[in-house]
Formats: sequence, C-alpha cells, structure tokens
Amino acid sequence: SDGALNYVSPDWFGLDWNGRLVVYEEADVDLVQQFHARGIKVVPFLSNGYNKDLGIIALNNREQLVADIAEAVAKYNLDGVNYDIEGLSEKERDLQTEFVKLLSEKMPSKHISVSLIGNPYKWSLGWHASYDYVSLAKYSDHIVLMSYELMYYTRKNIENSSLIGAAVAGEDAVIEQVEDLLERGVPASKILLGIPFYARIWCEG
Repeated sequence: SDGALNYVSPDWFGLDWNGRLVVYEEADVDLVQQFHARGIKVVPFLSNGYNKDLGIIALNNREQLVADIAEAVAKYNLDGVNYDIEGLSEKERDLQTEFVKLLSEKMPSKHISVSLIGNPYKWSLGWHASYDYVSLAKYSDHIVLMSYELMYYTRKNIENSSLIGAAVAGEDAVIEQVEDLLERGVPASKILLGIPFYARIWCEG
C-alpha cells in the first residue's frame, strides 16, 4: 500500500577490477520514475559480491569511484547510494570511512547509507573490526545493521566454539547488536534494522 516503503535498494551497482563502477542493465529510469510517483526513493546498493580483493581495489580507487557513482545517480535520477562492500578487515577500517565521507561530500543532497555488521564482542581483527561505526554514522544518513545470520555470533555458540541450531535473528542477539551501536555513540535515529524474511531448518548431524 502507499506509504509502506520509504525507499528501495535495487541491485544495480557493481565493481570491475579497475575499481570502477559497473551499472547493471537492470537499471531503469522508467522504473525509478514509477517509484518516485509513489513517493518512494531509489537508493541502489554498491556491492563487491563479498570479494575482499575487489573491495580493496575499489577503496583504493575511491575518488574515481565516487565520481562514477555521482554520475550514475544523476543519469538515472536516483536518490543516493547504499554502501554495501562486505568482507573486508581492520586494515580497511579508515579507507571505508574515507570512502563514505567522500560520498557525502560529493552528493550532499543525496541519501547515503551504510550496510554493516555489528561487533558487540569487540573483535579487533577481520570483517567485524573493519567499521568505524561512529564516523560512518557521522557521514551517512543511516546505518543499516545486517541483523540476521546472528546464530553464528550468539554467546552460546562462541563459548562452545561451534554452531548450534538457533534463530536467524534471535531477539537477544539483535538487542545485543543494537545496544552495542548505541553504546558506541551511534544515534538511534540513524539505525535501521535489516530484518530477515526467511528461516533455517536445523537437522541433527
């Protein structure tokens, strides 16, 4: 129904091995106009297909890539971009912040959001340590918390060093993720929850 959605994030933006933007053929100006007619903003997400090397190349080419994104946003009459480069490490922490900062400076009137995972256990290495949460929130309109697949990070699973059948997004695990962001200083008004519309069937063995 009308008013049910604020914005949509289609899978239209990818990367090539030179760190340049790839706009997929699915990108459609007419579709954007249809969403706008319903009061819905269109904010494609930028994906590295979970390829760490591709993400690093993109961040190292950030000025050109940001220019590419701004050009595509203007060409397709888009409302912004969602940064969703995944699987990096603590070594790319500052590069990610710089990239989002450049986006916000290049497109100050557009919506900038960042999809990320939480780190309530304060891990200092790997993907979980790759985000400067407060700085990313400072330079974006929303932090989109990927609050699913959390059965991998529940305290029971971590303490036992094994995966135990659990909810995709158990209430306790989601609360833990959100509370950690708030404690770090991310404003509540900037946090969006990524809610899963699926479940898993756990089998013995």
